Amino acid sequence: MFHKILVALDHSSLSNQVFKQALAKTNNASLMLLHLLSPTAEGYPVPTAPDKYTEELGNLMSLYLHQWEVYHKEGLDFLRSHAVQATSSGISTEYIQGQGSSGKRICELARTCQI
Repeated sequence: MFHKILVALDHSSLSNQVFKQALAKTNNASLMLLHLLSPTAEGYPVPTAPDKYTEELGNLMSLYLHQWEVYHKEGLDFLRSHAVQATSSGISTEYIQGQGSSGKRICELARTCQI
């Protein structure tokens, strides 16, 4: 019997199917939802270099930081919406958002949380 099920989520249709499968398979287990911010993911903000003027660097950095904050918040909102759905189905649910290579980070989290 599982005590906790780790569910890695992204914005793909397969991810939605995985989430639904995890909801169906809980059998009194709790869920740990994971979303990773990856530089290879669509929507990941990319800093750009100024073309002509050094003073533009500050503006570009501000723009990049704003884009990063939006990207980070959208990821958390995505996780929260799934957590609310699971919780409203009576399933104890936690979530975490991280950064990095999905395979490595999933294995690290599974070890850390003893899943």
